[in-house]
Amino acid sequence: MKYYHLIQLYIKQYDRLIKFLIGGVAITLLQVGLLYVFSGLFHLWYLFAAQLSFTMAFFASFFIYRDWVFPGGEKASYHQFILYTVLTVINFFMNGLAMFTFVDWLGIWYIYSQIIVKILISVANYYLYKILIFNK
Repeated sequence: MKYYHLIQLYIKQYDRLIKFLIGGVAITLLQVGLLYVFSGLFHLWYLFAAQLSFTMAFFASFFIYRDWVFPGGEKASYHQFILYTVLTVINFFMNGLAMFTFVDWLGIWYIYSQIIVKILISVANYYLYKILIFNK
């Protein structure tokens, strides 16, 4: 019983971070799954497939982060969406550059590269979402 209360306290204290991680894993699975479908099954160029899957996952991520991870922010939904879109455009180019670097220069398989890139971008995004976009 003692551990149950400690776990509840821990979950309550880190609720937003835990939700961000769960949402991030779901979005990453969507993005990497689409990347595999586009590149592995449809034989699209890996970099085009990576950017296409990134774009498609963008819409799902906005609603997951706005409505579930960071609910009740002060800014209007339209304003949040504009800021989120600007950050996503920056991430889009970072994703492409990092994918090119990892795959073509470092020789890492494109699926592993996308997972690594997604993790790196997500760490920065958590703080940017919390401070700039979905702040209370």
